[in-house]
Amino acid sequence: MSVYLDRFLNRPAAPLPEVGAGEDDDPAELRERLLETFDEQGRVDEAGRIVGRYFDAGGDPDALKRTMAEGLLREDAGFHTLQNVEGGFAQFEAAERDRERRLALVAPARYMAAHFPTRREAEQTFTIAERLYRGEAIHEGGDD
Repeated sequence: MSVYLDRFLNRPAAPLPEVGAGEDDDPAELRERLLETFDEQGRVDEAGRIVGRYFDAGGDPDALKRTMAEGLLREDAGFHTLQNVEGGFAQFEAAERDRERRLALVAPARYMAAHFPTRREAEQTFTIAERLYRGEAIHEGGDD
């Protein structure tokens, strides 16, 4: 039962990033660091801290959402990841208090970090389709 609670019910609860920790940080640098966390699996807590620091640094939430969307689009994200990010963005817009707005973007950043990187095959599929459309040969037979 303990394993079930830990894995599926987030017990114990994930720690929320400290408020005020990133006042001296550069928001643009934090956005880059967030994308870097998505390149290595399991950097969940770090992604949450970066988003928290971003708010502390006075970063533009729309720029943060664009960065998160960039991270989402470069992956082969599945339905649940898309749903999670969309839900976080919607909660952000509906939230009235700063703490709620912060949490609404910390949560999907953590979720993305837990599921990224993916195999990133969608870009390859798109590139192949584009080459075929242009009439390029995808595979040339070699001398046997």
